[in-house]
Amino acid sequence: MRCQCQVSSRRSGDTESIHDTATCQPVLTSSTNQIQYFKRHPYGVNPVQLNDVIFSIHAFAACILQVCQCCVYERGDQHVSKTAKGILGVVAVVSAVMVVLGAAVVVQWLDFLYYVSYVKLFITLIKYIPQAYYNYRRKSTSGWSIGNILLDFTGGTLSIAQMSILAYNYDDWGSIFGDPTKFGLGLFSVIFDVFFMVQHYILYRGNGDASGYHGNLLASPQLTHSSSLTESVSSVDYGATGNIH
Repeated sequence: MRCQCQVSSRRSGDTESIHDTATCQPVLTSSTNQIQYFKRHPYGVNPVQLNDVIFSIHAFAACILQVCQCCVYERGDQHVSKTAKGILGVVAVVSAVMVVLGAAVVVQWLDFLYYVSYVKLFITLIKYIPQAYYNYRRKSTSGWSIGNILLDFTGGTLSIAQMSILAYNYDDWGSIFGDPTKFGLGLFSVIFDVFFMVQHYILYRGNGDASGYHGNLLASPQLTHSSSLTESVSSVDYGATGNIH
């Protein structure tokens, strides 16, 4: 059951980590990108720190490992939804266009990095929604680990705290807006994490599975290997083909 609850976020998490790595490392190490950044923020401090690069590399490696596990291990009929494929396709096409524009010096590479950072923020916003909806539909968080949420909440809080401390030390509060994605990522992560904690500890505290959804999965041979949560939610929200149970 836990596998089904978490599978929907892995694809989006992998794309997010790719864009995270593509954004942090060039801003920290590329002199060209740093020059472009400080031209726009002449009195600012580089908001990308070494820990941001290490975090993105670690996340990218972990997601690649999970993707390999999804390809190798038994997954039943779980698959990437049409909605997810469509989003990834649009992101890939626009990214390719931005690379061409950057190579042709139509836009600065810093603008390309801002673009991929916005993609990262967008994916962060949508990747939490299926699990939140799933918990609401079942009126339960049974089979789903709150541990990752607590860790995510801690990381998001410390990320915002780091940016605030740097801004205070350098008297450069504009640096927070110089890296809006990092601030937005931490903020939205904390907001969703608080929502999940309210679901787990208050709204559905002690609920096994009020909707009977878990029991139906175990009882029905056709649902033993059910479709991914992303597919189920997309059937409701986006009109994709599939059965809602």
